[in-house]
Amino acid sequence: MNMKNAEIRNCQFKFECPKLWSPLDKTSQPKIRHCKQCNQDVHYCQTAKELQTAVIKNYCVAVEVTHQKSNKPEILMGDVISFNR
Repeated sequence: MNMKNAEIRNCQFKFECPKLWSPLDKTSQPKIRHCKQCNQDVHYCQTAKELQTAVIKNYCVAVEVTHQKSNKPEILMGDVISFNR
């Protein structure tokens, strides 16, 4: 999944998960996968609105970020404490 717009910036995690998105168990919803280790659903957020909703509901999230130095996209997962639009 590629981020359609760069709405999410400066995402700060209180916990950053070392796992990868692709091996997590798929669910009936394409933007939600399940982690057997934590026994939690992980919600893939592509927009600031999706991320805000997930943070309010205390969901574990996955967000795609592009590192400034390498310019390569990466999916980060975990519990977010704050972000900017």
